[in-house]
Amino acid sequence: MEIIASADDVEELHSLRGWLDEDPGLARSVRTVHGEAPSGTLSGGLPVLLQLALAPGMAAGVAMVITTWIRNRKRSVTVSLKRANGEEFTLTAETVRGMDAARLEQLVGELAGWMGSQDATPAVTQADDSAPR
Repeated sequence: MEIIASADDVEELHSLRGWLDEDPGLARSVRTVHGEAPSGTLSGGLPVLLQLALAPGMAAGVAMVITTWIRNRKRSVTVSLKRANGEEFTLTAETVRGMDAARLEQLVGELAGWMGSQDATPAVTQADDSAPR
């Protein structure tokens, strides 16, 4: 399954890439790509994205890395993960930092399930428990 990760800060997205690269099994499945320029603009400021090509069984490891990474951000960061069918899962550093261990474990399971399933629609698709997009 392919997942596209984007962040509101390019440097933070590069930081996430560094965390994913620390695991040799995950590093081979992640690449940095440039998104499309918004309609009516020049292509000079193409958004930077991470493309994750997940093989079966990789979702739990990637979910753990992403949630641990965002929980350790010192400032406000939002990361959005998008599947080919357009479904998104959004995480914010403030929300994840405030979670207790039980809720964090639940979030990792929800994210892993969302990344590992191509057909199932999760009950929660955002870390802040707001309405799914």
